[in-house]
Amino acid sequence: MNETQEFRAFAFRTRLAVWWGFVWRAFVITIGSTLAGAVAGGIVGFLAGMAGLAPGTKLFLVLTGGAGGLIGLYFVWLYVHWLFRANIAGFRLRLVKE
Repeated sequence: MNETQEFRAFAFRTRLAVWWGFVWRAFVITIGSTLAGAVAGGIVGFLAGMAGLAPGTKLFLVLTGGAGGLIGLYFVWLYVHWLFRANIAGFRLRLVKE
């Protein structure tokens, strides 16, 4: 069945279930991203320290910020991909071209 429905037309309980389907996945992705960023920051920081870069130098900040940014982008991509594959309250997320 390929029937499209407006979110506001759902019963409150269904809207709540859909909302929760998005929210708990966002929490999981946030925790995963935070942990991965902490690990990557530790690794980059350790390697930069071994190379003699002081924590306040511009190159050090660019390296750690760049690593964190790339990890964050990857986890956002994972979140969107997960949402499109998920069954959320009996529904699947699809894009409809207008």
